[in-house]
Amino acid sequence: MNDFTGKKKEDLFSLNFIASLDDRGRIVIPASIRNRFNLKFNSNVILEFRGKYIEKRGDESE
Repeated sequence: MNDFTGKKKEDLFSLNFIASLDDRGRIVIPASIRNRFNLKFNSNVILEFRGKYIEKRGDESE
């Protein structure tokens, strides 16, 4: 049993997708992923970050 989630290791799964941050620094999960796993707003998910910063996008007028 996983001490953090209280679930068996077999119940956990891994999913890779590209996410972005909104203007408040929150991670935006694509709608197709949210719908597939029936995630609602304020759902709790466990994230593991791997990789590196690729590029900055958008208007940075700060």
